[in-house]
Amino acid sequence: MATPRAYLKPAPDGTAHIMLRYKTHEGSNYVKSTGIRIHPGKFDPKKKEYINWKNGKVVKLAGAPEINLSITQQASAITSAVAKIAATGKRTTPDLIRAAIEETNEKANGSIVSYLGDILGTKEAPGTLRATIKHNSVKIYETLITHLKEYEKKQRTPIAYSDVNRSFFKGFIAHLRKTNAPNATRKLCGTLKTVLREAVRDGRTNSREFEDVRLAEFRLKKETPVTVYLSIDELEKIFTWRNSVELDNHKLKNILRREADRLILGCWLGLRWSDFAKVTKKNLFEIAGGWRLNASPEKTDDPVTIPIFPMALSILESYGMEAPPKISQQKANAYFKDVCRLAGIKEPVATPDGIFEKWKLITTHCCRRSFATNLVRLGFPEHKIMRLTGHKESQSFNRYVRITNEQAADDIAKEFAEAAAGMKIVHSKTA
Repeated sequence: MATPRAYLKPAPDGTAHIMLRYKTHEGSNYVKSTGIRIHPGKFDPKKKEYINWKNGKVVKLAGAPEINLSITQQASAITSAVAKIAATGKRTTPDLIRAAIEETNEKANGSIVSYLGDILGTKEAPGTLRATIKHNSVKIYETLITHLKEYEKKQRTPIAYSDVNRSFFKGFIAHLRKTNAPNATRKLCGTLKTVLREAVRDGRTNSREFEDVRLAEFRLKKETPVTVYLSIDELEKIFTWRNSVELDNHKLKNILRREADRLILGCWLGLRWSDFAKVTKKNLFEIAGGWRLNASPEKTDDPVTIPIFPMALSILESYGMEAPPKISQQKANAYFKDVCRLAGIKEPVATPDGIFEKWKLITTHCCRRSFATNLVRLGFPEHKIMRLTGHKESQSFNRYVRITNEQAADDIAKEFAEAAAGMKIVHSKTA
């Protein structure tokens, strides 16, 4: 049996990659990068500082035995793959060698889900993917793990590195779209590709089929999302439904009532989903002017104080001044839609994909938008509302405000009528 040979492949910066080549009996070559780069000038067979396969000598790399070991192990993996193929009676080809090595690596290193778990569980060592993940971005990796596990359960098999190809993305994206907005789906798929690139660098896999997948193929271009908010009238409608909900299924009735509470509370507190856990007794306090919530948002860590409005206070009191029990954001998105549908939030909303009843567009993100928009429509100054939401810039804050031209006209007309009460206004036709 032939043996793998090492050689140097020059790099543009003057260094060289250590490559491994295996020549099959039919003359085709299986070529693999070891992932190791050296300075060619350090190569000196006389001093025995490098494995000189080319001259048929096996020598050591002084001061770096781990590199020597890595080359030996990778060469052995090729030899083992060739033996495995030969045992099946098939012809040895570069593609079969690659597949055999990939299968062996996956058995040794686990699935993508286990690798993601390893990434989040490691220390933030310099040069690792974990070191580049900001604290407030860890959630996207945790969410990705949740969705991958759900998809594995649906497919009834762990997701291996070599499974991630165009066909995989087609199915996985369809799965994500059931509970995620287009931009969230795009972000999750982009994060998955980042993880796979890191797995290649780590030597967990040699599969690069995912690199050929363009997310734009699946209409996952970045787009301005269609966002909605719940008006005060709509929140009152949900609150009324919540007090009189009638369902034959008692368990479902309790769940939907609880999720109606969560939705209403979120719209009157204006917190991000990640900060909802801060709604606890220890962070709530009462003063002469009513109840307040002190919270330090994870994204900014700058403390905010939020007044507890009557509808929110009513809900908090029913839970002993605590938020409803925590559930996943994905489940909350689904329940919020059910609550709004049953409560009759069915105003038609135009989107690039067609016209939908409003309840279909409701997610946890609408809570913060509803809070900001309703306070603006009530006439509170923007700079004061920003102190409650934790925004530093008007541009960022205004992304949360959803007021139509008609609503703006109605609000200004109402404010003018109130301001003009008692003023002598002369109409031109009656002058």
